[in-house]
Amino acid sequence: MYQYIRNKDEAAFKNGLAYFDHIDSRDYTVEAAMYRAEGAGTNETAAMFKQVTDGLRKGVLKDEDGKLSYFAGRFGNKGLGVFNPSKLEQCYVLARQAVELNSDSYSNQGTFAEICTSLNKKKAAVQAARAARKLADPETSKAQN
Repeated sequence: MYQYIRNKDEAAFKNGLAYFDHIDSRDYTVEAAMYRAEGAGTNETAAMFKQVTDGLRKGVLKDEDGKLSYFAGRFGNKGLGVFNPSKLEQCYVLARQAVELNSDSYSNQGTFAEICTSLNKKKAAVQAARAARKLADPETSKAQN
């Protein structure tokens, strides 16, 4: 599926999604959602990315803080090759939801802090960065740095 996304092979991608959609399994439903979000983030416009991820964050991924945070970081982190500033506002929405679901996650807080910084939401960025730092204390020295 990732190869179809990278190669922008829309027909093969849709065919692959159809496979996942016909299996009655939560795992397959979540996996299809991940592919949909990845495809929209990589190959679609900001409007389509917002449409797809809004549907997923209100549906199958509504309780999946780690997955929401993953996509927020993947498409909202300037250090990654797939960063698109027009998708940053939606990444903020995803990251905020992830923190609301699980504020005790270092990854969620760190991702939210990065995105808030990129959007010049200084108060929220500092608050999330402090929360991430507090969560990093019991973590490894890498997380503390």
